[in-house]
Amino acid sequence: MRFSRQPGTQTFYSTHFKMRSCTSRVIGGFTLMELVIVMLIASLVLAMAAGLARDAFKNEELQNAGRKLALFAKTARRQAMQENREYEIILQSDSILLQPAQPEDVVAGAQPPEDSDASAGKTLEYRFPEGVKFRVKLWGADEWDELKEQRVWTFPSTGLCAPHRFRFEKDEAWLEETFNPLTANKQDESFNLP
Repeated sequence: MRFSRQPGTQTFYSTHFKMRSCTSRVIGGFTLMELVIVMLIASLVLAMAAGLARDAFKNEELQNAGRKLALFAKTARRQAMQENREYEIILQSDSILLQPAQPEDVVAGAQPPEDSDASAGKTLEYRFPEGVKFRVKLWGADEWDELKEQRVWTFPSTGLCAPHRFRFEKDEAWLEETFNPLTANKQDESFNLP
């Protein structure tokens, strides 16, 4: 509102507008709605990242178990050829063991003499992570063996081995590997890692 008395005289402004302009300063910040939207978006992003991380961890557990079995197979073949003695991988439902084969003259359960070759070899063990199921399809078999009892995968001093197929499972993810009987390397690998 403007008031003027006469032309050429001083213009007066209402004090009402002056007071309003002093009290209506804009304070910097975000509204409650903007903060809620940002928090919602951040929580959605974190939930998706957590799901991806959980799946990646599960896939890594299966791949690590497969890598460890491949390492045991290569080591068993190499040691068998270097030491000119049989090595074996003991396949169990929850673990695998790598060790030199016991001589036939040693009775099952008896300890070999201290100076024998069998006492020189070390046993290596790998336990599968919790929840990982291990199955074997023995050479010539049609069905997967769930390993209710242990099986032995033998590596003679010639370096040859049976071409077994192995399967690692966790939830809906699985990894299958076949090993080459001449080299003990992975010959074939198939997987479903969602």
